[in-house]
Order: sequence, then C-alpha cells, then structure tokens
Amino acid sequence: MKDNLNSNIRANNKYRPEIDGLRAISIIFVMLYHADFHIFTGGYIGVDIFFVISGYLITGIILDDLQLNKFSFLNFYERRVRRILPPLYFMLIITTIISFYLLLPNELIFYSKSIFYTILFISNILFYNFSGYFNDIARENVLLHTWSLSVEEQFYIFLPLIIFIVLKKFNKYLILIIGTFASISFLASETVLFFNTRLVFYLIPFRAWELLAGSWLAAWPKTRDQQWGTSAPNCFSAVGLILILAPALLYNDQSMFPALAAVPVILGSVLLIKLGLNGFMGKILSTRIFVIIGKLSYPLYLWHWPIFVLFKQYKMSILTTNEKIICLLLAFLMSSISFYLIEKPIRFKLIFKSTKSVFFLMGIFMVIFLTVTLIIFIEKGFIFRLTDQALSYYIETESETPSYQINCPTKYQFGSENLCVLGSELNENPSFVLWGDSHAAAWAHGLDEIAKKYKISGLQYQKDGCLPLFGYDNTYLNEPDKSVCKDFNNNIIELLKVNNIKHVIIAARFASYTGYKSLNPTNSNYIDNEIKKISHDLTYTINILNKLDISVWIVEGVPEQFVSGFNIWARSIITNKDIKNIGINSSIIKNYNKPMEDIINNIINKNENVFLLNIYPSICNETICITGDNFSSYYIDDDHLSIYGSKKFQDTFQPLMETIIQTENN
Repeated sequence: MKDNLNSNIRANNKYRPEIDGLRAISIIFVMLYHADFHIFTGGYIGVDIFFVISGYLITGIILDDLQLNKFSFLNFYERRVRRILPPLYFMLIITTIISFYLLLPNELIFYSKSIFYTILFISNILFYNFSGYFNDIARENVLLHTWSLSVEEQFYIFLPLIIFIVLKKFNKYLILIIGTFASISFLASETVLFFNTRLVFYLIPFRAWELLAGSWLAAWPKTRDQQWGTSAPNCFSAVGLILILAPALLYNDQSMFPALAAVPVILGSVLLIKLGLNGFMGKILSTRIFVIIGKLSYPLYLWHWPIFVLFKQYKMSILTTNEKIICLLLAFLMSSISFYLIEKPIRFKLIFKSTKSVFFLMGIFMVIFLTVTLIIFIEKGFIFRLTDQALSYYIETESETPSYQINCPTKYQFGSENLCVLGSELNENPSFVLWGDSHAAAWAHGLDEIAKKYKISGLQYQKDGCLPLFGYDNTYLNEPDKSVCKDFNNNIIELLKVNNIKHVIIAARFASYTGYKSLNPTNSNYIDNEIKKISHDLTYTINILNKLDISVWIVEGVPEQFVSGFNIWARSIITNKDIKNIGINSSIIKNYNKPMEDIINNIINKNENVFLLNIYPSICNETICITGDNFSSYYIDDDHLSIYGSKKFQDTFQPLMETIIQTENN
C-alpha cells in the first residue's frame, strides 16, 4: 500500500506553528463572543474554523501513518484518548464540585445528565433535544460547549475506517470520495436548515462537511502544489482573512447558520491552511503570543464557558465588563494548569506510559463520573439543600402553570372572554381595567388586594405576548398571533364604552422591545425602529382613550434581572448569601429602561390625563435592584413578579386608588 499512497497524500508530520496561530484566532473569536463584548457578534464561527483544522490535522496523521505502514486503530484512538480525555475529565471534576455548591436541584440534575452525555461524546444530541444554542436557557448550561467536542469525536469514530477502506479499494478516488461525502453533508444541511435549524447546528450529518473540508485538504496531492505561483501565499492570506473575519464581525445570533452561511468561514480556513499561512498571515500567526494561545486553545475552550456560566451563577446577575475580564484571565490560568500539569505529561507519555495504564485510568474516571450522575439522580439534585419554604416555592416554579396567574373566583362575561374581576365584587360598573400582556397578569395579585382595601372593583383584560397598543405590528409574532393580538386590543374599546370605564392601566414588558440597545449595540438600528413604533403607537393609543374621557395609568416596567429571580433567591439560601445584597446593577436597568422612560415622560409632559405608576424606587437603590427578601422572591422568573412580589408592591397602585375614590366622592 505504501507505493500506491506516495502520489496521493501529503506528509503532515512537520510542525506548523502558524496553524497553532490560527487556532488562537478561533478561540479568541469564541471566547469574546461568549463574553458578550459585542466585538465579534459572529464569534461562534471559531468552532467551524476548529473543525477544518481538526479535519486537516487528524486526516493528515492517518494518511502519514498509512504511508509509513505504521497505522494502527489502537494507536490512533490511544492518541485521541491521551489528547482529549485528561483535560476534559479535569474540567469535569472541578465544575462538578462547584456545581454542587451553586446549582439548584433541577439544574444539578440536568448538569449530571450533561456529564453522562459528555463522557459518551453524545452531548450534542442532548442539547439538540433540550434547546437551541442561542437562547437564554441554553446559555445557563455549564457543559453546553461540549456539543462540538461530541461532533468531532463522532466524526473520528468512523474516519480512520473509511480512509483505510477507501485507500485499500479506491486509492485513486480518495479526494473525489471525500469531496462527495462533504457535498452530500453540505446539501443536507442547506436543505434541512429552513425546517430545523437546531438539527443542522448540533448533529454530525450536517456538520461533517466542515471537518471533511479539512480532510480533503490533507489528501490533496503534493505534486499539485507546484501549480501555485509565488504570489499565491499572500493572496490566499488576504482572501482567507477576509472570509473568516467578515462573518465573525457581521453574523449574529439571528443569522441562518451554519449551512450556506458557513461557506465563507470554511473556504477562508481552507485557503489559509493551504497556502495562506505561508504568506503574511503565517508570519503573524507564527509569533510567540499566537502560538502559545493556540497550544492552549483546547483547554481554553473547555474552561472558558463553565467559568462564565458558574461565575454568573455565583454572582446571581449578569456580568460587568471587569468581571468578564476576570473570567477570561481565570480561563487562561486554569487552561495553563490543565495543559502543563495534566495534558502534556499524559499526552506525551511522561506518566502513564503504557496503553493499558492510560485506558485503565480513564476508565476509572468514567466509572466515577457515571456513579456521580447516578447519585445526583437518586438524591433528586440534593434537594435537601433547600429550606422548606424554598422547596415549596421551587416545586411551584417547576409546575406547568406559571404561578403569577391569578386564581380568579369572580368572572365577567365579555363576548367569548371570561374576564377576571379584581378588587371588590362587581355591583356596579368597574372603575378600571388592567390591560396588557403577561406582566399585567403578574400585577393582578397586588392590584386585586389593594382594590379590595379601597372597596373598588375592576377588570383584568390581558393576553400573553400582546402589547396593549392600537395598531402595533409586533415583529416577534407570526401572522396568526398578530391577528389575535390586533383583535384583542381593538375589542377593549367596546368593553370600555359598555361599562363607562374611566381609568385604564397599561402594563406590559415594553422595555424588552426598546431596551436591548444598551445590552447589544449590534442591533441598534432594529431597536431604534422599535422605539419609534412604540412611541408612535402608544401616543396614538392614549389619544384614542383620552377622546373617550379615559385617564391612562402606565405601569413602569418591572426591573428585569436577566436571570431567574427565584433561582437567585433559592441560590442565596444554599450559598448562605444575604438576598438583600443581591440583584442586577441599577445602572444597567437605568440604561435598559431609559428609552421607554423617555417615551412615557414625553407623553406625560404633553398630556395631563396620563400618569406613571413607578415600582423602581421600591425595588432599586443607587447600587442594585434586589430580587427578594428573607421571606420570598419578588420574581417568578427573570422579569415577571411573583405572587409575593406583586402583593409586596401593591402600593404602586395607591395613586390610582386615591384618584378613583376622590372622583367618586365628588
């Protein structure tokens, strides 16, 4: 077989420092993206660059060994075990210890499940079934990043066997066969992407083409390199750099990725590896700093994500810029420890030199991890760490029905709707209507209680996901839901006229449509348009209501925590932290709420029949917006008030109650 291979493969034994430099670029993209610095909004493409590099290097190793007639499946997998498992297991040991201290029972159970799937290299399947990569739920998973590791290892289970068979039976067609498999995988990913983005993102059949691009490059015959001119390296450097840098800067979480959108990244990586790294990019990436970061790229990838997630859990809020920098530095520290004390000694056989010893050691750790996951399941996530009150609340939040929904004993029939009566029994026309989305529903408990104290009755007119604005076109909703919201909002006019209602309370999560510019400047144009739309439609809505001689009371948005308020409260119990000192930085909330505040203040200044009901002073001080007290959490999730919170801040509606009483007495 040796003679037959000489014309078909290219030796890859020579160390190429510039490839470590390219690894450095990849991990920098990924880490800065995960840090939410908004520099590389498409920084997740770093993983795709890794795929190409990995496919190129591993295929090259296989081909070199076959060329020298020294290939062994056992030796191949031993090298993979020595390279992959020790740093992975070291990371799992540390994160498991910290997770026991920080994670809530349901989180710890899912974490243990993640360990099980990770050590079997099928975590990509777990996360595919659980959630998308870009949503907030996924980003609370400590081991989410292991999905790409699973994709790679699944690829390498079959790659050596496929190459071995192809070279033995179809030696002349190696490049063609690799290209065919890559083309099939790419076409499948492009076809399925529009039906199931998550499937294409996570699973190997739709990602294989990226790794095969590197394999194809490794199989490229040496004799064909001579056709490139002397200017090719610099040309390839420029084009390759543009092709990987542009997506990293221009893509974002909403991009239809991977499939066709990944082509520039893969092509750019191929161009750089092929000849581009012999040009100016190769000289830059061969510098010491890039090579060092590149050598640390694997442990950096393993460590940076759990550090971000667990640090956020420890702080119980979103991270500041300084805290993100601390996380990055900590990732470099742990990666250095992992690389120099764990990976190198085992990988280069300074310890555990025999094949049997390293497989035995890794097998022992696998059994330990499996035992730990079983114990966590049996102990229900060590639920005993919660107090009785926290346990009761925890069970409530795990139920299918959100606990901010009010249990309404008295109903008012309006068309096909059964509206909840708030406050006193409805003997006469209601004095007010609470109109809004799910945030209005969360406020209903407190409003109901204070209305009873004042012996006032009102109605709850609410539908989840529907902003209480006439004419608003919600771009977040599909067409059927848009029609539902439009009809819902338009019908309130009849309700108000029939019952001669003189006060309307508008409560909704407006800031989520207008505030994200402060958190994510990359979407500033889109958010600016939303601000203009809401400003226009809120003004239009108020004008319509004022013409009906109705006063409008706008409830200031509840300060959003961006992490579950209940989880913060429960976590403060198991970590023995003072809940009164925990919450999101108030300056973040001020910036987040400012666009909506400006809209409301501008409207109030021009209209004496519009009033603001403000919760901010009750829940925020100069430093933080707190999430609860010693008795319970103010929140049921990251943005809805809990029943306790709603009742706690019922005095927010006191100006309205007093106005209604004065009006009725007159």
